[in-house]
Amino acid sequence: MSPFPGLFSSCRIGGLNLKNRLVLPPMGTCLGGMDGSVTREMEDYYSCRAGGGVGLVIVENTLVDDTYGIQIANQLRMTSHHAVPFLYRLTEQIKEKGARVAVQINVAGCGTRRHLAPGVKPTGPSAVAYDFQPERCRRLAVSEIRAITKAFARGAVLARLAGFDAVEVHGANGYLLNQFLSPYSNRRRDAYGGTLEKRLRFPLEVIRGIRDEVGEDYPVLFRLSVDEFLEGGLTLEHAVEIARRLEKAGVDGLDVTAGNLNARGSCARAIPSQFIPHGHLAAHAAALRQSVNIPVILAGKIKTPELAEEMVHSGVADLVAVGRGLLADPKWPRKASRGLPGEIRKCISCNEMCLYQKTWQSRPIRCTVNPLLGREGHRIERSEHPKRILVVGGGPAGAEAARSCALKGHAVTLCEKEGRLGGQLWMASVLPFKSELRDLIGQMEIGLQNLGVEVRLNEEVKEALSGEPGFDEVIVATGAAPLLPSLPGIEGVHAISYDEALLGKGREVRGEHVVVAGGGLIGCETAIHITQTYNKKVFIIEKQNQIANEIEPIFNRDGLIQSIRDKKISILTEHEITGIEDHQLKAFYRKREVSVRVDTLVLALGRVKVKPPLEVFHRQNVPVHYVGDCIEPRKLSHAIHEGFWTGAGI
Repeated sequence: MSPFPGLFSSCRIGGLNLKNRLVLPPMGTCLGGMDGSVTREMEDYYSCRAGGGVGLVIVENTLVDDTYGIQIANQLRMTSHHAVPFLYRLTEQIKEKGARVAVQINVAGCGTRRHLAPGVKPTGPSAVAYDFQPERCRRLAVSEIRAITKAFARGAVLARLAGFDAVEVHGANGYLLNQFLSPYSNRRRDAYGGTLEKRLRFPLEVIRGIRDEVGEDYPVLFRLSVDEFLEGGLTLEHAVEIARRLEKAGVDGLDVTAGNLNARGSCARAIPSQFIPHGHLAAHAAALRQSVNIPVILAGKIKTPELAEEMVHSGVADLVAVGRGLLADPKWPRKASRGLPGEIRKCISCNEMCLYQKTWQSRPIRCTVNPLLGREGHRIERSEHPKRILVVGGGPAGAEAARSCALKGHAVTLCEKEGRLGGQLWMASVLPFKSELRDLIGQMEIGLQNLGVEVRLNEEVKEALSGEPGFDEVIVATGAAPLLPSLPGIEGVHAISYDEALLGKGREVRGEHVVVAGGGLIGCETAIHITQTYNKKVFIIEKQNQIANEIEPIFNRDGLIQSIRDKKISILTEHEITGIEDHQLKAFYRKREVSVRVDTLVLALGRVKVKPPLEVFHRQNVPVHYVGDCIEPRKLSHAIHEGFWTGAGI
């Protein structure tokens, strides 16, 4: 019996039977062709997740009319019968893996990106401005609304022809239908705006148009923002009434989400950042489910089988959408059903490669913790000539290199000078909003154990080499250490490094006045930790004009800065430190000198790469590979990806 019986019980949406209650929600990938067609990479991406055991796959945001713009590069399109053959090939592959498949259809509206559709102005019900658009939306004419209604109906017909088991209408997250539903963006005074009934007119006409074309037996879902978390926007009260009207109009299931991707602050509720609680829409979904008699799919940072099971068992939702969790680990359902939740590689909510790079830099979807996302067609073949591999360093780069080498059948020895694996992940996971990094450490440990990697803790590389038979190749992943610059007068204060402050390496924070020198991500997180742990007055001093430049800027950076403000941490930007004198830190600010009282100075001015002496290997002509921060201190994604692909190439 499954340890998660509710999650892995069958259910129905309309006439569609599902083997379990896990859903891959629609997420843009940038894996389509330039003409909006399905590519081999897209087929591999969906086939992999269907094969991982999910019950329902909802294929990504697909345009039914690109006249009004495109949301992401290479966006999937279903605008004519020419789309049917390649879409049919996609649905075939998904079904062959045991999942059922739907497709989300949409018109971008104000979500359109001008650089992807030159000359196309973002559209909406009213001429409203959003944070991420340089100009107001163009107000749609009634004739255009009717044309778009027909486009949705045509899209549903094409979906059925292409073998999709259901169609989902996108009415959420600030796209066109959501704009009509929301009082924030719909300020019309005609038949399509004003009261809730009038704001509902366009979405209901879309549903009726679809039903007229595909009949009553074809399942139709609707994705609904149950709260925009936006002043003047949709609220749960609105959403409950909208849900009732949608059910009455013939919608078979509701896909619950929240937020508006066009509005700063609100967007972090659409794709939850590190600062949003797990399962943050549970109460919203429960209220919706009590108001309708059709199935409710709950999304919103549900990463563990335990939480997903709780949502189903307690009656909060009928099905659970695991989005980024299935990007990080497509075998999430299979591992959960077999009672192996500790082996799931969990999403860390960084929103870097799956969201920011994809949406704002038009790059194909990738994942910090899963190097194979978007490259599922790559096969790790076992080597015909296994080698003895030494990996030096047990941080994320070293652990990932050891894993991929072991997958190829090599005999791998990993030596780590500390008493535990994880490296700088331990320091990075100190704050509660980044505690998921500890889950990553645990998953890495289990993965290496399952693959038979010999892990030697508390062992320097010199000890690993003494009396050993020769290694065929060496991978160096010794990471980075804090940069400790010599500031004039620093000996007059209690100065510690950021890792000492975060990990408590025998050097405590002293006095009442603490200055963190450096406003990068590490400095900001160190300041928050000191405030929470010691209840001190903390200053962050940064020479650039803003802090935390290296963090994902739209979703997580705003949350980090808000956390700093909540802790009443003072931020001094454009301040260049010149020295310390009589417990006063001196700095230049716009050509004048200022001073700040300091009892403890925390140095967070950067990191320097660490490379061990490996002359013995060079003398023996043993190939040595460097991965991660020992090349140059960078992000976690660089460490994991370099480790994986280096190991895979041996």
